[in-house]
Amino acid sequence: MPKSKPALWQVLARQRFRHADLAKSAVTTGGQLNNITNKSQLLLVSESAGQGRARAYCLIDAYQVSIYATLSRLTGNAQWSARLCNQMLFANWVNQQAGDAAPLLLSPPQDLRDKLCSDLKHAPAWYTERDKKHPVCIFADDTQVGGSNPPLPRPLAMVDLHGQALLGGVIVNLTANFQRVDTLLKDHLERSGVDLGL
Repeated sequence: MPKSKPALWQVLARQRFRHADLAKSAVTTGGQLNNITNKSQLLLVSESAGQGRARAYCLIDAYQVSIYATLSRLTGNAQWSARLCNQMLFANWVNQQAGDAAPLLLSPPQDLRDKLCSDLKHAPAWYTERDKKHPVCIFADDTQVGGSNPPLPRPLAMVDLHGQALLGGVIVNLTANFQRVDTLLKDHLERSGVDLGL
């Protein structure tokens, strides 16, 4: 019986990415990416390599930066967008901690970050879900945007929106967003001469 072909995200999850790769996939400029990685409250799973050394980003970092940039653009609230992204990624860990302040006051342990960087099976399921008929989306109404308790993603049937402001709230289709990041990363890497074995 032939082996099934891995999903694109599974192939990309084994790669590490440069600053330029991440900027292209997250549809930001290099300067915007610098601001996101250095000045925002967004937590990434890859570690800085130190001053003057290039960081090796993980696929989940690309997803986080893309969602953060989309939410910040739609809501105009960078702090809330970072909080939502951090809670999305570290939801399982946060649920094991005592108190609601855990996602804001505690930094997830390095071993968890290493696991998330090396294998997406350790991330919440919405990072790997690719069902176009039942995409996983974030919906936040006006009362939630900017609040201290951002909503976690949930499946919404037949939503085909990348991210758009709605009257009274914001919706972001994570499934479509992550597929777009996958495709942009793949195309950029292949143009750069990287053989992904696809």
